[in-house]
Amino acid sequence: MGLSGLEKARGFYGRIDREWQAMARSIDAAQLVAIKAITTVNRSGYSLPVSVFLDMAGVDSVKSISINDNSEDDVIILDARGYRFRHRMFAEYVFRYHLSSAEEYELSLRVAKSLAPLVSSASMRRRTYPVLIIRQLMDKDGVMAVSPTVEKARTWYGELEGHFDWNGRFWDQRALLESDAHFHDRAYSYAKKKVLVHRHAFSLNTLGRVRLKASVDEMVQLDLAWDYFREGEAYLSESLAHAQGFWDLHEHPLMTVFSYLVEFSERLEFDDPRIIALDQVRVKWTRDVGRFNVRSAGVLEKMTLAQEKMLKSMVRPS
Repeated sequence: MGLSGLEKARGFYGRIDREWQAMARSIDAAQLVAIKAITTVNRSGYSLPVSVFLDMAGVDSVKSISINDNSEDDVIILDARGYRFRHRMFAEYVFRYHLSSAEEYELSLRVAKSLAPLVSSASMRRRTYPVLIIRQLMDKDGVMAVSPTVEKARTWYGELEGHFDWNGRFWDQRALLESDAHFHDRAYSYAKKKVLVHRHAFSLNTLGRVRLKASVDEMVQLDLAWDYFREGEAYLSESLAHAQGFWDLHEHPLMTVFSYLVEFSERLEFDDPRIIALDQVRVKWTRDVGRFNVRSAGVLEKMTLAQEKMLKSMVRPS
């Protein structure tokens, strides 16, 4: 970006700072908290539902809200979905530079709790607006982004367990968080809970994935790791079976198994008998690619990489 571009950017963000500060001075503390809460969803493109905004502000009616939304120059707009910032970039900037780390964490948690009464099994099937928002908020990468530590991220999910223990995605993201943190038994336990909620292609893929991730952890003894690999591959086979008739679902178990097959092969010596068994797994899944006529570039690339890796693994090092 040239100097003129930098000056324009500084001018734009300076204007945001001035508008934000002017608005913050004109409203009470509770409503300012509610407006800050808008950023937790608006930065992802969503408006904050009116009922959630009112809950955060501690009022019963929009008539009690002191902001107005009658002008194109207003910071906050009330649309058909709820409250949002005039521009999504405005919301992102306020989130990054006008919320403390503690506020980012607490507000995302409070919004999730406030959304809980709006989310049910029926609304999940209809993919209602609150469902889309809570899916975004529950994403483990997003939770980690607002959490200073893994332990705080665990607390975030723990605070919501009473509201969402019936929800498969809740357990899915919780399992993946623990898997990334190398707490494999806990990840497996949460992934199993997701399968108990609903045994389908996605839940089985998560269960297989956390087992395969445990298998490539150098801290896991090799014989146990091999057991984990075989168990994870079995869950992925079941996931693939559940995906029949839903073409886009085939990619998930295929991508997962080829990726971790390559990683696991790196743990084995060239003369380890498990190399042959691992290659038989590769051959089986390669046939599945043909059987389901998968043409995804990502899957084909992973499949080719797995083939090349297995060929190299069977050659005695020079």
